[in-house]
Amino acid sequence: MKKSRPSVDPPARPIDRRSLLAYASASGLALVLATHAPASARIRRSERNGPWGSRRTWGGSIPSKRDVVVIAHDVRLDRSRSASGVIVNRGATLLFNPSRTVVLTSTGNVVIKGRLVAHPNGPSIRHQVLFAGVRESRFKGGGMRVIRNDVGLWVMDQGALDLAGSAKVPWLRAAGSVPAGTSTIELDGDPVGWRVGDEISLTPTGTPEADDHYDAFDTSKITAISGRSISLARPTRHAHPQVDAGNGNRMCSEVLNLTRNVVIGGRPGGRSHVFIHSRRPQRIRQVLIRNNGPRRRVGLVGGRYGLHFHHCLGGSRGSEVTGVVVRNSGSHSFVPHLSHGIAFRGCIAFDVVETAYWWDAGDTSNNITYERCVAAKVRVAKGTGVFRLAGFLLPKGSGSRAVGCVATGVRGGGEAAGFSWPGAKSQGVWGFTDCVGHNNKASGIFVWVNSHLAHIVNRFVGFHNGRAGINHGAYGNGFLYRDSSLYGNRRSSIELRARSSGKRQLRFINLRCDGAGLSEHAITTNRHLGGSGPVLFQDCDFRGFERSAFGFTLDRTREPDRIDILNCAFSGNEFWVYDSAHIDSLIRFQSGGEALALRHPDSDGPGTFRTEWNAKVSSIAPFG
Repeated sequence: MKKSRPSVDPPARPIDRRSLLAYASASGLALVLATHAPASARIRRSERNGPWGSRRTWGGSIPSKRDVVVIAHDVRLDRSRSASGVIVNRGATLLFNPSRTVVLTSTGNVVIKGRLVAHPNGPSIRHQVLFAGVRESRFKGGGMRVIRNDVGLWVMDQGALDLAGSAKVPWLRAAGSVPAGTSTIELDGDPVGWRVGDEISLTPTGTPEADDHYDAFDTSKITAISGRSISLARPTRHAHPQVDAGNGNRMCSEVLNLTRNVVIGGRPGGRSHVFIHSRRPQRIRQVLIRNNGPRRRVGLVGGRYGLHFHHCLGGSRGSEVTGVVVRNSGSHSFVPHLSHGIAFRGCIAFDVVETAYWWDAGDTSNNITYERCVAAKVRVAKGTGVFRLAGFLLPKGSGSRAVGCVATGVRGGGEAAGFSWPGAKSQGVWGFTDCVGHNNKASGIFVWVNSHLAHIVNRFVGFHNGRAGINHGAYGNGFLYRDSSLYGNRRSSIELRARSSGKRQLRFINLRCDGAGLSEHAITTNRHLGGSGPVLFQDCDFRGFERSAFGFTLDRTREPDRIDILNCAFSGNEFWVYDSAHIDSLIRFQSGGEALALRHPDSDGPGTFRTEWNAKVSSIAPFG
């Protein structure tokens, strides 16, 4: 007698794993179940549309916390439930009850190949995907497929997230200085959507003379709201002064709202992740992603980040990530890796490890938008020293832009910064406008690019950084900085480590560089290793330095300085050429009708010695 094949519909009752895999082998699901489900789990599959809490939905008993649940229909999560894993099949939907607070707790992966929908009806309703009992030491990382031990939220194939917490302004600024001991704060805008009980954090703005200038955050909960005034559960421990950075830029502490009513993540010591490898656009709005980004003892787990778009290519075009907070992450926060056309608006990375906004250097992601996004309190992992840590890495791709973004409290080594352009092989040309880098341990901007491409930085404000407002290298490139303000950076406004490329001039136009009495020089030069043409400073205003606006310190063994200074204003001594500077350096200075050439005092070139500049000076023909 011929044996019948297993039915294409799974049994209504729970079955053991061996029988399940026998069934799955016939139905093409064996690999999926073997990789998605814990070894001891039972598998339960929906039989019809309906609420999770109805036996009819399952053709029998309601799934238990020991089951891996397969959603093959449209199922409504009517109240909080637990499972050993969830798989939402293609064409199916798991919908959180919009009128009720519900938590889906899973000890295994939640895999979305259909749709996951969470739209709470009001701000008092909370929807949460909680991963419990996660063992970070068992994570494998990498690859393009679901891995059983890498517990998290996976959006695969044609899967789509449609998540929308209650609308709120993600962050505002204080309306002025906030002294230490303050319990009530005036904001510069209406706190739309903010509620009593929300957790907020004030970013540091104090002078870099203090050792903790990059770590002076104040985090508290709101106890009352009246118009633009909010009251805090505990008074501020740090002062957050208003800073006049020049050119009309009066900078105050950013006030970040960290509370959302749609939540995804694990627990401290058991961090999960969100991995998106889908050919459909995603809608992720007003969501808190907390306790993601697992780590092992030896470091981060590759590919398991806070919110990770992975090799979606054109399938991610049109994706919107709005008002999303990633906090307490052990790895990168927002990662659009080899995925195009994603807009991040009003997003916040707070108290996270590793570069927050990032993708693999050398890989291309096109048309990425960061608009009014914040990277704050970006830390180095214990036992590591991330020399070039950044709030925002701006790597390879085209059509991307960063607008109105803020990076503050970024730690790391000497070449860390709020915003960072990596090496030439991984460079992209970004639209970069109205961004702010302040109170970072090292610099506001770090560039290490060799290129003749047209990189333009518009209206950047860099203040109270521990090293420089702009740390610019590497050998030769064609960046244009214009209409920017650099104030009170500890070592210098600009640390110049590059010359112009052969095809495009490196230019600084209409910058205000104010040392605020903290630095010897506004501009320092060092470590040139190549490049060809001169660097141009035009229509800049230099003030607040202790010794001179330009301090030429380049080592004699390196390439000489070639700098043109055209129609700039100085409040104090203009130049100082150090004895260690390259003898063959040539600085051309033009103001009004006078044009001069400056050279090292020991140079064989023409000129007479000028004591206050420690340089030889000779008249030359006007330039520019």
